Amino acid sequence: MTLRASLSSGVLGWFSSNPKDHVGQTTLAQPILFYSVARTMENKALLTIAEINGRSALVESEISLEQPGLKAFKMPTNVNFKTSTDYLWTITIICNQKRPSDNVEIQTILTRVPERTELKRQIEQALTLREKSQYSALSGLWYDTLYYLYNIDMDEAETTFQDLLETINIQVKKFFENSSSSK
Repeated sequence: MTLRASLSSGVLGWFSSNPKDHVGQTTLAQPILFYSVARTMENKALLTIAEINGRSALVESEISLEQPGLKAFKMPTNVNFKTSTDYLWTITIICNQKRPSDNVEIQTILTRVPERTELKRQIEQALTLREKSQYSALSGLWYDTLYYLYNIDMDEAETTFQDLLETINIQVKKFFENSSSSK
């Protein structure tokens, strides 16, 4: 049986299917993708990114499930999302190499959208990454929000990051301890 999960606004959560009322959006050519590991797993896992209408994967990368916590995946430098294009990103947990039907797949759709004029002006005039993250959050661009927060000083980011995640009912307790070693 294949299980599906949905990533809405940047953080994995288990759902019966992808959201029907929205698709995650970003204005960034190279967003950072976040996924959550609830418990230690020794299984191999692959992260794959493909255009919805594409014939092959743009990214295929082994990822670690060995440490619980929120994880970040940075795009390879040669991969840039095109505006107005839908992408499917999938995490496949290898449960049985001989029977791929036993593997668990977690998928979501992400679209790169054009930057709105007003938001672009606000981002350009923002003095800090924290301000940029707040403008992005107010526009519903959670991939962008998390991108800016991920790149600021850990002491400053922790409170803002927790507050933003709690507004969408996600509790992440030791993100900064777990992610500081992966930067």
